[in-house]
This record gives sequence, C-alpha cells and structure tokens, in this order.
Amino acid sequence: MTPESYLNKPLIVASNSEDIEIEFQKTVIKNTYEGYQKFIDKYPNTKYAKRAETILMFLDGQEVGKKNTIESPVNENSNLSYDSFKDSRDRKVYKTVQIGNQVWMAENLAYIPSSGNYWAFNNNTADVAVYGYLYDWETAKKVCPSGWHLPSDTEWTELTDYLGGWSFAGGKLKEIGTTHWSSPNTGATNETGFSALPGGYRYSSGGMLGHAGSHGYWWSSTENKYSSSSAYRWFLYYNYASVYKYGGNKSLGFSVRCVRD
Repeated sequence: MTPESYLNKPLIVASNSEDIEIEFQKTVIKNTYEGYQKFIDKYPNTKYAKRAETILMFLDGQEVGKKNTIESPVNENSNLSYDSFKDSRDRKVYKTVQIGNQVWMAENLAYIPSSGNYWAFNNNTADVAVYGYLYDWETAKKVCPSGWHLPSDTEWTELTDYLGGWSFAGGKLKEIGTTHWSSPNTGATNETGFSALPGGYRYSSGGMLGHAGSHGYWWSSTENKYSSSSAYRWFLYYNYASVYKYGGNKSLGFSVRCVRD
C-alpha cells in the first residue's frame, strides 16, 4: 500500500476532528519523513497519528531495502563493530563508534535545518552522502539531533588526550587511503573508526569553498575566549598526523560531528 492510498480509505470523522483530517491529508500529499513526524508530535494518540506511524514504517522499509544494496562510500575500519543511530527528523541512519568514554557519530552530519546556514561540499549536493554539510557556528550549535550535541572544546580535548595527544591523534582519526584525502594522507590508520574526511570549509563571504580534499575542519561549541566573533575549530591535514585547534570566524562553514549526551 502506498502512502497516497490512505487518502482513499473511508474515515469515521467526528465534527471536531475535521481540521485534523485536513491536515493529515496535506501531510500525506507532501509525503516527507519530517512532515509525518511533526504531525504525530502535534496530534498524538489520534487515529491519524496511528496512520502516520504506519506510513513511516512503510517508508522505513523502503529505505532499509535501499541501504542493504549500497556500500558505504567511506573507507571504514573493518576491524571495528559500529553501532548506528537513526535521526528521527529525516530518518537518516548514522554509524556511531565509542572512543574511550565518548560515543561519536562516525560520519559528518548531513541534516538540512529549517533555518540557519549550510552548504554542500564543492557546492555539489551529490557529495553530501560522503562529506555531509558545512554549517556556520550558530547553525552548528543547534543542528545535532535530540540525545546528541555539538562537542565542546573540552570534549574534543578529551578525545585527543585519549588517543595520546594532539601530535598523534590526527592519524588515528583520519580515513585511510587517498580516495577522499589528498596524497600522502600522512599517518592515517583510522584505528578509532572515526573516519575523518577532508570536507574543507566555506569562506564567510563570496560563497567560495577552500581546502576540499586536503583539510577537514569541525566546529566545537566553545566560543573563542579571546574573540567573541570566533569559536574553536579542530582540524586535520592531509600531510600531517597531528590534530590542530584554532579560532574560526563564526560565519565560516565547517563540518559537524555530533557526540552523544
């Protein structure tokens, strides 16, 4: 049964539920994950919410079928066992990995927010499946799903300390090989399963993208203590095994990795 067929099902509608029925029909016509979820949240424990839940189950089944036939575009660590998390907002499934006492998403975030600023790698939406989106800082602070958050500077430091310090952590975080990283991708082992990618960044003006393929940048939630116009970013290079931290103007676009609450 397709979602559209629900419009033709006979409904027993009480007079005070006509507005709910109309809104449900509009939701079916749009037929989006987020639309169904918002309807369920707005009208819980109604027969229309039950129908919306059934449609979501149908769509989830379709997506599972697709995912089972598509290999991951990222060179993951095949020696590790990954967990997964489904973002209820758009039903995208992310691989996750535990590193020390922290649980990180093993992919860059690829959620399209209802407000804020975000950009695709190389301005090509086809690359979002690999690199996720680049977000400015204000958007990045709010874009992680419920139960997850943008890591603070302290949490990034905990990660690098666990991996032996900034001089060694970069290689342990980077995806191996040169499929996405420029050669020589120095020191890359991806022993953590973090699979860091070189998504580059977006300039704060002109819409230009820089360092794609050679550098990866990720926001922290921590404002730069020396400048209220910037926040701390953590980054990796193709030709170094280290990880670095520096302030970045809040209007720049960097990748986002969420960490579990």
